[in-house]
Amino acid sequence: MNVSERSLIGLQEIDGYATDIVTEDLDLVVRLHRQMLENDRPCRVEFVPEPVVWAQVPETLADLSTQRRRWYRGLYLLSEGIGPLIETYGYVVVPVAFALGVVNLESQSRFF
Repeated sequence: MNVSERSLIGLQEIDGYATDIVTEDLDLVVRLHRQMLENDRPCRVEFVPEPVVWAQVPETLADLSTQRRRWYRGLYLLSEGIGPLIETYGYVVVPVAFALGVVNLESQSRFF
């Protein structure tokens, strides 16, 4: 079995690309990695510095604008969707950390 066949099998196991999200490439990597871990198959995610895939770059300003709007829409959804949860978590964790002595006022004041 070659790399292409294994890749195709991996895509079939996770039901292919998600078409309803903006960051389909990240979603694909995360779902493939989870599938491998859940099935106790050896895997690792590595950085490859050489470009090994073809990328479509915007050829006109209109295409660039469309691409950037899509990226910023994903960033906006992430920050607006998860941001309030992280902020609420901070409101709970910081006072508890002070009460338990995990964070002291002197070290915290260095951030301001």
